[in-house]
Amino acid sequence: MTVSTNAGNKFYVSTTATPPATYDAAGYAALTYAEVGEITDLGTLASEYAITEHNPIGDRNLQKLKGTRDNGSQDLTLGFDSVDAGQVVMQSALLSDSNYHFKILLKSGDIIYYSGLVTKFDIVFGAADDVVGAETSVAINKTRVYDAV
Repeated sequence: MTVSTNAGNKFYVSTTATPPATYDAAGYAALTYAEVGEITDLGTLASEYAITEHNPIGDRNLQKLKGTRDNGSQDLTLGFDSVDAGQVVMQSALLSDSNYHFKILLKSGDIIYYSGLVTKFDIVFGAADDVVGAETSVAINKTRVYDAV
């Protein structure tokens, strides 16, 4: 795959919090998803490790070790649509303490899967000529799975 624009990429949320049988491409693919419509910005997917430091007195060099990994969060911006099936699921997931499961379908056909908690779904009002929007966030709890075509 070569580099490409975001135009044509799609974001989906599982219709229930039922976990996949396995946390791999086959397990995630077996779930039922609803596309979240009207997305204008897919945000960023990032993971970051904590750094643990060790400073032995017999060696003047600070040693740095990889600690736990934070799988981060994904913040999405969208135009608010009260009857969009995916947005309705995102709002329901906000009220749940369970992980939902997410799929990003790239226009190349590659897919990224992950599981996480919907932690925000805000309706955004602006000026007279602004589209009524929404901002939603997913706190990612499982390592992302890439399914390349």
